[in-house]
Amino acid sequence: AAMVRGRAVEQVMRDLATYLRQPAPDETLTEAAAWFVDHEWPGMDA
Repeated sequence: AAMVRGRAVEQVMRDLATYLRQPAPDETLTEAAAWFVDHEWPGMDA
């Protein structure tokens, strides 16, 4: 499933689900949220 291509939103959701299965999920969720604050959503033109 790691190499499955799909829409950008599907890829982000898969990545986020993977990150949330890691140790310290609260810290991981905070770091993921901070990344999205600093970056644009994949596939979105400004």
